[in-house]
Amino acid sequence: VRKSMINQGSKIYGLVEHSVIFTDCLIEENSQVIDSVVMPNAIIKKGAFVNKAIIAPGVVIDENRVINKDSEAIVLIER
Repeated sequence: VRKSMINQGSKIYGLVEHSVIFTDCLIEENSQVIDSVVMPNAIIKKGAFVNKAIIAPGVVIDENRVINKDSEAIVLIER
């Protein structure tokens, strides 16, 4: 975890940089969350890559999924 804010109850096993992770999130191993906001109870599965995104509460990002790679835009991922 680098230059990020992590809320209580979250479990981080992957890389998190310049991001805000809300309560009770799970960032699984080999996943990356960069320049993003992950809302409560969201899960970023193993090997996923999330860049410049806002992940809504309770969303599950599947294994090896790529969200917004090399983009300047911010995307909102909802249930």
